[in-house]
Amino acid sequence: MRFSSVFVAVLLLVASGCVDAPLAGQAAPRDMDGPVEVLALNDGKIEHDESTFQQEVNRPDSTLVLVDCWAPWCGPCRALAPELEELKKKWKNNLVVVKLNVDENPGLAAELKANAIPAVRVFRSGTMVTEFTGLMEMSRMDALLNTVQ
Repeated sequence: MRFSSVFVAVLLLVASGCVDAPLAGQAAPRDMDGPVEVLALNDGKIEHDESTFQQEVNRPDSTLVLVDCWAPWCGPCRALAPELEELKKKWKNNLVVVKLNVDENPGLAAELKANAIPAVRVFRSGTMVTEFTGLMEMSRMDALLNTVQ
């Protein structure tokens, strides 16, 4: 069986989760909610507090909210976790880091179009301002956040 290069390219986009990716400027889904973990700093140490998606993402202030769509079985997701913790330490109260388990919140994951994980969405005042899928070094994430701050 022979496939055209266009078909193979489309197949790769679908497999990588790039099709139907959300666009910057999209509002956070307000009709769905679910439990999330929020990274909190306590004397310089990261703690995981429980919260809800709506409470953290639809904030009235302009604090950046980074939503990490992940799953416990995902190796790249586990590799991204320490980078996000370092980012939280650097940005302190200027950044909220929300960890959304896609297995526990499949509806929210679908609304955020997290077709491939790790999928990171960054919101300000309830509106998505940027996103990426896959691993990214802390320095690159820091630079990305600086562009949308």
